[in-house]
Amino acid sequence: MTSPPKPPKHLNKSARTKWRELAPTFQDWTQATADALTCYCAAWGRLVDAEAKLKELGTVIKSAAGFAVVSPYAAVQKDAQRQLRQWGDVLGLHKKAAAGRKEVDAGPVGELLAETHAENEAVGKLLAEYGGSNPLKPGSPHP
Repeated sequence: MTSPPKPPKHLNKSARTKWRELAPTFQDWTQATADALTCYCAAWGRLVDAEAKLKELGTVIKSAAGFAVVSPYAAVQKDAQRQLRQWGDVLGLHKKAAAGRKEVDAGPVGELLAETHAENEAVGKLLAEYGGSNPLKPGSPHP
C-alpha cells in the first residue's frame, strides 16, 4: 500500500472527514498505518459525538432516581481524548507538527495539548527561578 486508501466505511462522518484531512500527511502507507489511522479517526468521531451530546444535555444530568450525576458522555469524551493522544503518538502526529512538516490542524485536542505544554513550560520557568525542578517535564528529578 503506497497511496492513501479511502476512509473505512464504518467510520462516522466526522471520523471520515478527519481521515481525509490526515491521510495525505503520510508518505509510506502500510496496513499498520491504515489501522492506526482508523483507530485515531474513530476516537475523533467519538470525541465529536460526545462533545455534541454534552453541549446538548450538559455535563451534569439527572439520573433515573432524580439525583444529579455526571453525564456518561463525559467519560466517553475523556476516553476519546486519551485514545487520540495515544494513537497520535503512534502515528507521529505530534512529531510531524513539531518538525514543521505539513501542518495538521488537530482541532480542539491540539489546542488543549498546546495549552498544557505552555502551562508546563511556565511552571518549569518558575521552578527554575526558585532552584526547583519541573516534575512535569520528562526526565526531571522529582522532589
